[in-house]
Amino acid sequence: MAQRRDLLSQIGANKRRNVSASGVRGPHHWCVAFDLLFRFGAAFIVVAFVIAIGLVWASYFYSDRLPVLGDAS
Repeated sequence: MAQRRDLLSQIGANKRRNVSASGVRGPHHWCVAFDLLFRFGAAFIVVAFVIAIGLVWASYFYSDRLPVLGDAS
């Protein structure tokens, strides 16, 4: 049977999973996509990684301020 956890431990687990998903896998996928699209080599992978870290950081901290598509206001 699954072990029961309280709300705060569940919130902490969800935050750790979110950091893992967006902070680690996100930049990796961006680097692979840039390499497959442009084939500039290893130096460009470093640039792509820095750009990906910036995009992940911005999306994590500013996603709540983005307007909803189709919103008339």
